[in-house]
Amino acid sequence: MQSENIPALTGLRFFAAMAIVLWHSQTGYFFAPRAFSPFYLAGAVPVFFVLSGLVLTIGFDKYRSWPDFFVARVARVWPAHMAALVWLFLVFYPYSLDFFHHRETVHRLVINALLLQAWSPNVATYWSYNAPSWSVSCELFFYAAFPLAFAALRRRTLVRTVTIVAVIFCAVVAVDEVRPGFDASWLGGMNPISCFGAFAVGMATGVWRRKLPPPAQDMAGTRLFRPVR
Repeated sequence: MQSENIPALTGLRFFAAMAIVLWHSQTGYFFAPRAFSPFYLAGAVPVFFVLSGLVLTIGFDKYRSWPDFFVARVARVWPAHMAALVWLFLVFYPYSLDFFHHRETVHRLVINALLLQAWSPNVATYWSYNAPSWSVSCELFFYAAFPLAFAALRRRTLVRTVTIVAVIFCAVVAVDEVRPGFDASWLGGMNPISCFGAFAVGMATGVWRRKLPPPAQDMAGTRLFRPVR
């Protein structure tokens, strides 16, 4: 199946991105804290995870193998992440050199460079340096898990998707009961395991889309979904 360009998803990405920008603007410089309450604009992040699972599943055939897929995805996100980490923080932040005098801050820098910060329940780590990159750290895990998840969801898609989401939800609740000291924001919404449920929903949608007939044409003979070249 050819990869498709679905214009509606581009529009959805725009609104989700705008919601996240407005969420991060509630610092007092642009908007007052909680200016958009009771709207939880950060809830747009799972929308991106769903869209990621959907788009990757639809277009997976263009990759010859899983290593090709993984290398291509890392090449898409890691250089931009490093550019933000190096130029926006280490170069322009006036006190950045002070961080190299402490082992803990250097360790966090290495963790950030490897996009592993979302695995830490410590807010000082998963929000260190370029804080929004925790979501890219989650995406890296999704890329690594994608082949196994894709193989699992190709059959009995609904049952297995519901099972994945239910197991993740139960695991989060169980950990919160057994270890109540965990950061609730990280446990329920920022660690790669809990975020994988949204990605799996997107993958399931992509699997169903792959099973549909070829894209229809409108009355003018133009494809409703245009293949990406």
